[in-house]
Amino acid sequence: MRNLSDVVDKMLEVIPVENESLINQIKAARQSSLFAAPEMQSVFWNECASALISEIGEPVVEWQKQVAAIFSGV
Repeated sequence: MRNLSDVVDKMLEVIPVENESLINQIKAARQSSLFAAPEMQSVFWNECASALISEIGEPVVEWQKQVAAIFSGV
């Protein structure tokens, strides 16, 4: 099973720093996942996915495409 913390770390490497809202949302999901039971991990993956959808939508810029690929495991 993939680790949300590792995925978020990889996404943070390519998200421009001016995207504070997105960065804060996915960091919060990562932080919460660290203390959650394994069966609850899907909740935080969903939170992260919701943040990506609301902040990025359809990826058009290169960094957005890279983030989508990292999150989807491509």
